[in-house]
Amino acid sequence: MFNVRKTPKNSRSVREYERTVTACIVTLYASMHHRRKIAFMYLFQPWQLLLVTLAGWINRQQQDVIDYIQEENRILKSKLKD
Repeated sequence: MFNVRKTPKNSRSVREYERTVTACIVTLYASMHHRRKIAFMYLFQPWQLLLVTLAGWINRQQQDVIDYIQEENRILKSKLKD
């Protein structure tokens, strides 16, 4: 994939080697970052995030109503027993 040789001896070759290695690292990092960004973009589309948020809000509202009715029933049953 990349042409990386063994570490050279003279200083000019060392600088060239370091530039080559740096370029390889930067290229690999950019490639990994790009893949992660694409994966995240496909994780949730904006409409899916809105739909999940709306479903969670509706679920919470319904649970509040259920809790209220259960408490109301408990109170009415206790009054009937008295």
